[in-house]
Amino acid sequence: MWGYIFLEWLLGSTLYFGDRNLNNSWKISLVGGDLLIYRKELGVWVLKNTLPLTSSPPDEIRVVTGVNATYTSDTLIPANARLCESSFEVTEAYSAGTTVSLGQVGSVALAMTTAETTPEMLGSKVVKDAQDIAWGAAALAGLVTINGTPAAGAGVAIFKYCMPKP
Repeated sequence: MWGYIFLEWLLGSTLYFGDRNLNNSWKISLVGGDLLIYRKELGVWVLKNTLPLTSSPPDEIRVVTGVNATYTSDTLIPANARLCESSFEVTEAYSAGTTVSLGQVGSVALAMTTAETTPEMLGSKVVKDAQDIAWGAAALAGLVTINGTPAAGAGVAIFKYCMPKP
């Protein structure tokens, strides 16, 4: 039965949660490449959220860091991409007073601020998932900024991005 419901939903029908005739029920519809989420309120379906679906799974760019002030990805994140996840993992503890941010030129903390990382702790890993950040109209490299002139430290930053459907 569930396979049939899922197949029907993929073909453009609606998936209901709760009795479709009662208030406080939910429905999800796939319409024109967007996922529409509704809640029934006072007998009327009210649109609560629209989620644009991407044309492909997220692509990933890794940036290995050390003690230099900045590191940029070798690959550019395309224009109009949506950043869907970013992370920073400490592979060698940084010197005391070090801070790390992830972003791009002109917006060095777009993906992750210095307050969100713990670079002095070996093995610490911060993952910000379920992001939906517009990368911008130009293709730009991922940027990792290391502040505090550390004598030691290393890490790996990961930028995951998706391209919106045309």
